[in-house]
Amino acid sequence: VDTRDTGGRLAAGGTLIVDLSVLAPTAVGADAAAAAINVTAAAPAAAGFLTVWPCGTEQPLASSVNFLAGQARGAQATTLLGGPGKRVCIFSNAATDIVVDLQGVFVPTGALRFAPIVPERELDTRETRRASTSVITAPPGAEAVAATLTVTGGSDRGFLTAFPCSGTIPVASNVNWQPGETVAGAVFVPVAADGTFCVFTNSPVDVIVDITGVFNATNSLRFTPVSPTRMVDTRVGTGGWRGHLGVGQTIEIGAAPDAAVAVTGTITQVNPGVDGYLTGT
Repeated sequence: VDTRDTGGRLAAGGTLIVDLSVLAPTAVGADAAAAAINVTAAAPAAAGFLTVWPCGTEQPLASSVNFLAGQARGAQATTLLGGPGKRVCIFSNAATDIVVDLQGVFVPTGALRFAPIVPERELDTRETRRASTSVITAPPGAEAVAATLTVTGGSDRGFLTAFPCSGTIPVASNVNWQPGETVAGAVFVPVAADGTFCVFTNSPVDVIVDITGVFNATNSLRFTPVSPTRMVDTRVGTGGWRGHLGVGQTIEIGAAPDAAVAVTGTITQVNPGVDGYLTGT
């Protein structure tokens, strides 16, 4: 979906219904239970947020993307699919165009399985050199990877796309940035037969790639999707009172059942006092 092309720009408080079984029938079959998508707000009229959730269920208290006025901002959302069909709902509290890029689906049988790893930094062009297309070698045996992609130091606005190196650059984006911003985004990306994936940027910028997990046929973890649930909000004490986090502070979040080995979700920084970053482990 790209509402800039279809003329379906969302009004403030509007909801976009995306039926993936109609828009991508070869990729999203009847057995698909959830999907990984990248959702981008383009040229929003005001600061706001997007919420992604399975249609046919109550809209949750959760945010999937946060943005400022005029800012293109995207993020990965892994979501259950609702009916009829395989539908995803996207709410925006501000008028904006919406771009949706499909990364993959979760099915009960015949699928790759996941193994999380301690994050490994595979590329940092601040220490090497910038390139419009960078080649990254995946861990041995990986058929796809989960990664965090970060851009920094760009003098122009732009976007980044990750894809298997043997293929052509897709019409899709994984990270969007404005001049001078440092922005990170998550991605699931297939690996080419030679064990590589590529990162393309349409304007000069430094790129940092951290691999956080691998998918292949022999790993053990299967994905159990749930509706988005807000586990922690330090502004109002959701998940236990912690107050405003200090510099260098670490908090623990009871984000999943005891048997869970890994979890996917959205972490949002609100009103940071200085420039910085978050790490989830």
